[in-house]
Amino acid sequence: MDRLYRVNVKGIYHTLHVVVQRVVAQGGGVILNMASIASKVGIEDRFPYQ
Repeated sequence: MDRLYRVNVKGIYHTLHVVVQRVVAQGGGVILNMASIASKVGIEDRFPYQ
């Protein structure tokens, strides 16, 4: 559970923390976050969404 949290939540947070600073410094831009349906639905024979 800790690994999933580190990858799926903290990984995105830390990445955006760096990217937002660069986007602001450049005068603007777009940040697009995407996800899979696997993050919402359990799928048999699949690892936890990472």
